[in-house]
Amino acid sequence: MIASEKTSNNKDSLVLTALFESISNKKKVEISYVKINNKQEEVRLLEPIGVFHEHEYWYFMAFCYLRNDYRQFRIDRVKKIHVLTDSFDLEHKSLSHFITEKQNE
Repeated sequence: MIASEKTSNNKDSLVLTALFESISNKKKVEISYVKINNKQEEVRLLEPIGVFHEHEYWYFMAFCYLRNDYRQFRIDRVKKIHVLTDSFDLEHKSLSHFITEKQNE
């Protein structure tokens, strides 16, 4: 069930607001996302864990149910975001863990 819904329309601040709401309340999100190499929107069910800035873009790290793994997503590629009423199912490591892991690759 959707608790709140926001449409990006190049307004990254709306996406960021929804992500911060999701993270602070530990609520899942559903996004429509466009990958860099594919212009077709994909729908993903996620548990966001943190937001960060890298290489002039805002990103967020999340557990992705489609991939059954952690993935990072670029905020400007999110076309729609829905904060759901469903609570997180998993305990997640901190965002700093994933950033450190990435730096060590």
